[in-house]
Amino acid sequence: MYMILNRHVALIKPKQPFLDWLESQPDWDVDITLEEIRADRCAYLIPGYPLNDQAMRYVERNHKSFFEWELYCWYTDKSIWPKKRTLSVFRKWFDVEIHTMTIDMLEEYIDREEIEMEDLLEEEEL
Repeated sequence: MYMILNRHVALIKPKQPFLDWLESQPDWDVDITLEEIRADRCAYLIPGYPLNDQAMRYVERNHKSFFEWELYCWYTDKSIWPKKRTLSVFRKWFDVEIHTMTIDMLEEYIDREEIEMEDLLEEEEL
């Protein structure tokens, strides 16, 4: 039996300014294209809404968290993250796709683990 989850999925896809920031890092030595970094993205489960613009407003209200997760996926050292992480910068650096149907194709239990960004960053410092 399949389960339809009461969640939407938000995909945050980097744009050229994000890649420019990555390439500006002193220890960056990865030869990667914008197309490649946009191809495999984190999928964020967000509340389900009747209208997509409501889901987009949710992402924009929480843009700082999405921004930080995207940065963390590439650099865990918060000290090099850009200081300016406003909604305006978020919009310049990322495209957002909202997907409204989330279907669990497996019958097994979904394993969940609570984590806080600050906890992950502290672990990296150890």
